[in-house]
Amino acid sequence: MAPAGREFRLYRYTGLLCRHDLLVRVDRPAYSNADQGAEDAADDFADSAAAHLREWWARRLLRRDCTGEHRSELLGTMDGDPPTDGALDGAGLRHCRVWVAHHADPRWIVVGEAASEAEFWTAVADDDRSVPERPAAAHDVYLLTVEDGRGDLTDA
Repeated sequence: MAPAGREFRLYRYTGLLCRHDLLVRVDRPAYSNADQGAEDAADDFADSAAAHLREWWARRLLRRDCTGEHRSELLGTMDGDPPTDGALDGAGLRHCRVWVAHHADPRWIVVGEAASEAEFWTAVADDDRSVPERPAAAHDVYLLTVEDGRGDLTDA
């Protein structure tokens, strides 16, 4: 049985003279390892949630701040919780600075909110996941999560 978990997906939106990074946190349901259809459904659930959050952000928040046309790309995905202590838990609807390091396969990243790159690497070293490649890069992101529908949109 594959357990339910979180996924973080980092996207970059680029325009003619701008760049905006969006970090979405979605839930992936549990599924039976022996059932490919169940695994596909879990993938579809996470993909659908990420697509919905991205479309809402691009339509409502990005357009408010930057009216030009944007092209988006997925910079990487991380399964599970960040190595940094709870910094990316809870509601999003906020800007934050995160550190991102890629694995040898650039589709997979480790992301965490930390005061410095050194603090990020200390948290990564203390974590039980595989270690990504150095260096890490700082990204100023807008964090959006599946829990944000229960939040306060007065500042969004």
